[in-house]
Amino acid sequence: MRTGLQIIYLYHDADIVELEVGISNGRFSGSANLYVATGELAEIADLLADFPANSADTRDYTLGTFEPGGAGGAIRLNFYLRDLAGHASLRAFVKDDHPTSGHTQRGEIVLDIELAAFDHFVSDLRRIEEEQGSAYLFA
Repeated sequence: MRTGLQIIYLYHDADIVELEVGISNGRFSGSANLYVATGELAEIADLLADFPANSADTRDYTLGTFEPGGAGGAIRLNFYLRDLAGHASLRAFVKDDHPTSGHTQRGEIVLDIELAAFDHFVSDLRRIEEEQGSAYLFA
């Protein structure tokens, strides 16, 4: 996996979209298959669209569920500026419930992101469901 965040379409029906989400900072990585409601990726795109609005701006969003007994895994995304020069970072908490092994794995990964690539990532998020594609935010 390349360094960054990737969200890949796997399947959908009228109510849910199944995604594979992976994140890596070059030393640590994690991934999870998870479920979101139909239309939810457009909601996260709307939330992220004007990031960063100011030097104290942070954006948080959770895909999937961290609740015990929930279907699939989850990832909590926290976008923030790490300094007053406008350098951005992403902190992600990943949980994967692997159905065949019965084990739950968790991790926290932090990576620096390029704001120049951020708008393209947000645009890709809006199109994942209809194009059955993917969105990448490379560091």
